[in-house]
Amino acid sequence: MNGDAKQDAVRERLDSLAARGHLTPRDVVADAKRKDSPLHSYFEWDNAKAATKYRLVQARRLITRFQMPIIEESRILAAPFAVRDPSAAQGEQGYVRTIDLQTDRARARMVLMNEIGRVDAQMARIRSLALAFGMEEEVAVVIERVEALRHRLALAA
Repeated sequence: MNGDAKQDAVRERLDSLAARGHLTPRDVVADAKRKDSPLHSYFEWDNAKAATKYRLVQARRLITRFQMPIIEESRILAAPFAVRDPSAAQGEQGYVRTIDLQTDRARARMVLMNEIGRVDAQMARIRSLALAFGMEEEVAVVIERVEALRHRLALAA
């Protein structure tokens, strides 16, 4: 089965599951357990491997989602305890404490540019949903602000 046919089969299966009512991850996994399901190959079925992979996902979440207080004059903000190290090679794992980047403006800018890259990916999804819902103008304002921030960061580099 070629890539397009496989994508179509997955889309059709998800659509048929969703047509039954509320689609849940549990429904998807239950269907994917069947070896003849087009969803089957998207999952790791070796429980030992899956458990290890999931624990790594949990560790990444813990590293990046744990927050530390940052006191700025009279405000206390919450920031991630650590972020992906922007100087790490692509595909290489590594995190750096947020507080360590406060004095390293170049790497701090790199972190912000990486975060904007994630926002771009999310904004593409939001833009398509806004288009489907007839709310493009509201989303365009947010996209313009993100682009302005990207431009300021690029100029500062």
